[in-house]
Amino acid sequence: MRKALAEGKGIPSLLYGPFTFREDRRVKVPPSTRLVVKGGAFTLAGA
Repeated sequence: MRKALAEGKGIPSLLYGPFTFREDRRVKVPPSTRLVVKGGAFTLAGA
């Protein structure tokens, strides 16, 4: 399992979408989306 994750690329994830691990076993550049609540609904920050 460790080897597969270390060598894997584009590993599917519900949180990040496809991802790869860095050498320190952290997710390489995890995407982030900033959300705010406007009018009682979530919307993209700055939109």
